Amino acid sequence: MFRFCAISNLNGEVKFSHYFESALCAVTNLEREIVQECLNTGDKQGVIKRSDCVAVFKREGILCVVIGAVPSANVNIASDLLHCFTFILTHHLRNKTEMQTVHNKEVIHNILTQMVHGSVLETRISHIPALHDFQMLSGSEY
Repeated sequence: MFRFCAISNLNGEVKFSHYFESALCAVTNLEREIVQECLNTGDKQGVIKRSDCVAVFKREGILCVVIGAVPSANVNIASDLLHCFTFILTHHLRNKTEMQTVHNKEVIHNILTQMVHGSVLETRISHIPALHDFQMLSGSEY
Protein backbone atom coordinates (compact mmCIF):
# COMPACT_ATOMS: atom_id res chain seq x y z
CA MET A 1 0.00 0.00 0.00
CA PHE A 2 2.63 2.58 1.05
CA ARG A 3 5.52 3.05 -1.32
CA PHE A 4 7.85 5.53 0.35
CA CYS A 5 8.37 8.23 2.94
CA ALA A 6 10.65 11.13 2.09
CA ILE A 7 11.84 14.08 4.13
CA SER A 8 13.33 16.96 2.20
CA ASN A 9 14.43 20.48 2.92
CA LEU A 10 12.57 23.36 1.28
CA ASN A 11 15.09 23.38 -1.60
CA GLY A 12 13.88 19.94 -2.67
CA GLU A 13 16.95 18.03 -1.52
CA VAL A 14 15.81 14.68 -0.13
CA LYS A 15 17.50 14.19 3.25
CA PHE A 16 15.78 10.95 4.26
CA SER A 17 14.04 8.16 2.35
CA HIS A 18 12.30 5.05 3.57
CA TYR A 19 10.90 2.52 1.11
CA PHE A 20 8.07 0.18 2.04
CA GLU A 21 8.73 -1.90 -1.07
CA SER A 22 11.90 -2.83 -2.91
CA ALA A 23 13.64 0.34 -4.03
CA LEU A 24 13.62 0.45 -7.78
CA CYS A 25 15.20 3.26 -9.73
CA ALA A 26 11.71 4.22 -10.90
CA VAL A 27 10.55 4.66 -7.29
CA THR A 28 13.49 6.89 -6.37
CA ASN A 29 12.88 9.04 -9.45
CA LEU A 30 9.16 9.16 -8.60
CA GLU A 31 10.03 10.24 -5.07
CA ARG A 32 12.07 13.20 -6.32
CA GLU A 33 9.31 14.26 -8.73
CA ILE A 34 6.65 14.06 -6.02
CA VAL A 35 8.76 16.09 -3.56
CA GLN A 36 9.24 18.80 -6.18
CA GLU A 37 5.49 18.85 -6.93
CA CYS A 38 4.72 19.17 -3.21
CA LEU A 39 7.09 22.09 -2.81
CA ASN A 40 5.83 23.77 -5.98
CA THR A 41 2.23 23.84 -4.73
CA GLY A 42 3.12 26.39 -2.07
CA ASP A 43 0.65 24.77 0.34
CA LYS A 44 1.58 23.79 3.88
CA GLN A 45 -0.07 20.39 3.48
CA GLY A 46 -2.06 18.57 0.85
CA VAL A 47 -2.60 15.63 -1.46
CA ILE A 48 -1.14 15.02 -4.91
CA LYS A 49 -2.85 12.43 -7.10
CA ARG A 50 -1.06 11.01 -10.13
CA SER A 51 -1.67 7.98 -12.29
CA ASP A 52 1.31 6.16 -10.73
CA CYS A 53 1.14 7.40 -7.12
CA VAL A 54 -0.89 9.20 -4.47
CA ALA A 55 1.12 11.38 -2.10
CA VAL A 56 0.26 13.32 1.02
CA PHE A 57 2.64 15.95 2.30
CA LYS A 58 3.11 18.34 5.17
CA ARG A 59 5.66 21.06 5.78
CA GLU A 60 7.11 21.19 9.28
CA GLY A 61 9.58 24.03 9.83
CA ILE A 62 12.37 23.70 7.29
CA LEU A 63 11.35 20.15 6.34
CA CYS A 64 8.73 18.70 4.03
CA VAL A 65 7.49 15.18 4.89
CA VAL A 66 5.94 13.18 2.04
CA ILE A 67 4.20 9.79 2.19
CA GLY A 68 3.73 8.09 -1.20
CA ALA A 69 1.26 5.26 -1.76
CA VAL A 70 -0.11 3.16 -4.60
CA PRO A 71 -2.78 4.91 -6.70
CA SER A 72 -5.57 2.73 -5.30
CA ALA A 73 -4.66 3.56 -1.68
CA ASN A 74 -7.05 5.23 0.71
CA VAL A 75 -5.84 8.82 1.10
CA ASN A 76 -7.19 8.99 4.66
CA ILE A 77 -4.93 6.15 5.79
CA ALA A 78 -1.89 7.80 4.20
CA SER A 79 -2.91 11.08 5.89
CA ASP A 80 -3.16 9.30 9.26
CA LEU A 81 0.36 7.93 8.86
CA LEU A 82 1.64 11.37 7.87
CA HIS A 83 -0.11 13.02 10.82
CA CYS A 84 1.19 10.49 13.36
CA PHE A 85 4.71 10.52 11.95
CA THR A 86 4.98 14.33 11.91
CA PHE A 87 3.47 14.41 15.42
CA ILE A 88 6.30 12.16 16.60
CA LEU A 89 8.90 14.26 14.83
CA THR A 90 7.63 17.58 16.18
CA HIS A 91 6.40 16.80 19.69
CA HIS A 92 8.34 13.83 20.96
CA LEU A 93 11.63 14.79 19.36
CA ARG A 94 11.41 18.46 20.26
CA ASN A 95 14.77 18.45 22.05
CA LYS A 96 16.47 17.77 18.72
CA THR A 97 16.85 20.21 15.88
CA GLU A 98 15.17 19.28 12.62
CA MET A 99 18.47 18.46 10.97
CA GLN A 100 19.65 16.36 13.95
CA THR A 101 16.43 14.39 13.68
CA VAL A 102 16.89 13.77 9.95
CA HIS A 103 20.53 12.77 10.32
CA ASN A 104 19.67 10.00 12.79
CA LYS A 105 18.39 7.87 9.92
CA GLU A 106 18.52 4.47 11.58
CA VAL A 107 16.09 5.46 14.32
CA ILE A 108 13.68 7.08 11.86
CA HIS A 109 13.75 3.91 9.72
CA ASN A 110 12.93 1.87 12.83
CA ILE A 111 10.08 4.20 13.80
CA LEU A 112 8.51 3.95 10.34
CA THR A 113 8.99 0.17 10.20
CA GLN A 114 7.32 -0.20 13.57
CA MET A 115 4.48 2.13 12.61
CA VAL A 116 3.72 0.29 9.37
CA HIS A 117 3.54 -3.50 9.57
CA GLY A 118 2.40 -4.53 6.12
CA SER A 119 -0.73 -2.46 5.71
CA VAL A 120 -1.49 -2.07 9.44
CA LEU A 121 -0.89 1.40 10.84
CA GLU A 122 0.24 1.68 14.48
CA THR A 123 -0.76 5.05 15.90
CA ARG A 124 -0.25 4.40 19.63
CA ILE A 125 3.03 6.08 20.47
CA SER A 126 3.59 3.79 23.47
CA HIS A 127 3.83 0.86 21.03
CA ILE A 128 6.74 2.32 19.03
CA PRO A 129 9.89 1.18 20.88
CA ALA A 130 12.27 2.93 18.47
CA LEU A 131 10.86 6.26 19.62
CA HIS A 132 11.88 5.50 23.21
CA ASP A 133 15.39 4.57 22.02
CA PHE A 134 15.63 7.89 20.20
CA GLN A 135 14.46 9.88 23.21
CA MET A 136 17.11 8.20 25.37
CA LEU A 137 19.75 9.67 23.02
CA SER A 138 18.43 13.20 23.56
CA GLY A 139 21.30 14.10 25.87
CA SER A 140 24.00 12.88 23.48
CA GLU A 141 25.51 14.79 20.59
CA TYR A 142 25.88 13.37 17.09
